[in-house]
Amino acid sequence: MAFSTPKRKLSRQSAHLNVIADELNLETASFAFRKTAMEQRATILIGAASVVGALQVSMDHSWLVVANLALSFVAAVAGVVVVFPRQGDALDVRAMRDAFLKMELEQGRYKLITTKLEVLEADERWLIVRGYWARGGFIALTLSIAITLVGALIPTSGDSANTNSTDTSAAFSSGAHG
Repeated sequence: MAFSTPKRKLSRQSAHLNVIADELNLETASFAFRKTAMEQRATILIGAASVVGALQVSMDHSWLVVANLALSFVAAVAGVVVVFPRQGDALDVRAMRDAFLKMELEQGRYKLITTKLEVLEADERWLIVRGYWARGGFIALTLSIAITLVGALIPTSGDSANTNSTDTSAAFSSGAHG
């Protein structure tokens, strides 16, 4: 009977570790899905910022165009930052295998779960930072598009001069002279 207590305790710890490991695997899968979605948004951001910026290059170099290009550049840079992976520790499976084989099973499982949790927490922190960069990039892109719209609605000084000269020539050719 003396041997049943440690075995029962080990069995209970094993059950707890199973639950924790299962939840950690679910969280890791959720992170991978959210990371992929973030990277897709970043790709869209980079592409849209490039298109908006490219449309402005052929225009006059007014303050609107310069502001638009600057905001498009900020949006593209933000998208590039979002695509970068986290720098730092990751799960070294070879080292974990070698260490795991020298431990008791439950101690090894605990160490593996702890290491995976630390990596997931670091990945989550970087994903939050990437989210801020993505939001900033989309705000810059939105402002860039708004500036383009303003620029399209406000006539430039060259447009108003051309409009006035066209009106004057039309008046002369319509019979004012003759």
